[in-house]
Amino acid sequence: MKTNREIEFYSGDEKNINIEEGVTIIVGEELQLCAMDDHIQPTDKIICIPEKLRETVETVKMPDTVRVIGGKAFEHFKNLKEVKFSSNLEIIKVKIAKD
Repeated sequence: MKTNREIEFYSGDEKNINIEEGVTIIVGEELQLCAMDDHIQPTDKIICIPEKLRETVETVKMPDTVRVIGGKAFEHFKNLKEVKFSSNLEIIKVKIAKD
């Protein structure tokens, strides 16, 4: 069954990601959507940064339309140096890594 909650991938290069205006939720994986169902609205535009880029991304800039960040959204980003957060964030789910 398809819904209007499909995950859409952003466009960007291997090191610097500019998330498109209009994106409202960033998740780490599709399964995470089930755990966040109470925060998702039918009009939300949801993205997930592909796993293959998690070792190369250094910066992420998100527009002020982003209101929710899932707990695994930036999991395993080994070279992440800078994130410009939305000024309209309502929810940031956190996952603490044990290394």
